[in-house]
Amino acid sequence: MPSTIPTAATDRRLLSAVQVAKICGVTREYVYALVKRGALPPPVYRCEGSRPRWWQHELDAALDQIRRTQAVETEARSAKARTLGLASASKRRQLSAVAQS
Repeated sequence: MPSTIPTAATDRRLLSAVQVAKICGVTREYVYALVKRGALPPPVYRCEGSRPRWWQHELDAALDQIRRTQAVETEARSAKARTLGLASASKRRQLSAVAQS
């Protein structure tokens, strides 16, 4: 995930793994799994031996991307369900018409 330049003071915050986990509603271990899958940006280390931190603005951008992707996938599933529902209804009408004749 490309690193972006923070624009506001709140965007320049560095978050701990615990804070990221709380924001995402997952465990700290799952945060690292999401980083490994590429869903979350990799942490930064301010100096050798320091604890991993995430930039607030990068986390916000990653979460926005996840939400957009989920919205598109949900809409695609809904459209497919509507299409299958219409097909099923028309199929039932056809079968009903054949059974009545």
